[in-house]
Amino acid sequence: MTFKDRKKLCEKLNHDPKSVARMAVMLSLQPQWCKEILELRKRVEVRKTAPAMERAFKVYLYCTKGKALYRSKFDDSVMNGKVIGEFVCDWVFDIPPLAAGEYHITEDDLKRTGLTKAQLWVYGRGEKLYGWEISELKRYTTPRDLADFGLTKAPQSWCYIGEIAP
Repeated sequence: MTFKDRKKLCEKLNHDPKSVARMAVMLSLQPQWCKEILELRKRVEVRKTAPAMERAFKVYLYCTKGKALYRSKFDDSVMNGKVIGEFVCDWVFDIPPLAAGEYHITEDDLKRTGLTKAQLWVYGRGEKLYGWEISELKRYTTPRDLADFGLTKAPQSWCYIGEIAP
């Protein structure tokens, strides 16, 4: 992402481009997937789109307000509706469709998504998908509000934000 692109995006998000050293992503996840990621069983997040950013970007994890409650291991508080952690995405790889019902993905990468081939197909419906590599995972001991990140509502899937200081 060029400075010009970052400046346009910052203006749209009401951020000062000079105060935002780097752009980041806020990612909405259902509670079950938050748990899989934080318990290190899911190491690749599959999405229908990928950010147009240089690699090694920060991703903040927002746990949606779904029916299933996800509780903190630290104090049993409910994590739903909160930003519960972050990770660095240092690699995004393409997952192209092959034939009806199948994607071009190695067995190892498929296992790291936490999905089955059938689940992948139902989600992607034959469209190109992207695997976001999860590294440098950090779980927050105290969940944070979306407002801490300049957001008033959760993104449908993900959105650009400015990287926030700890």
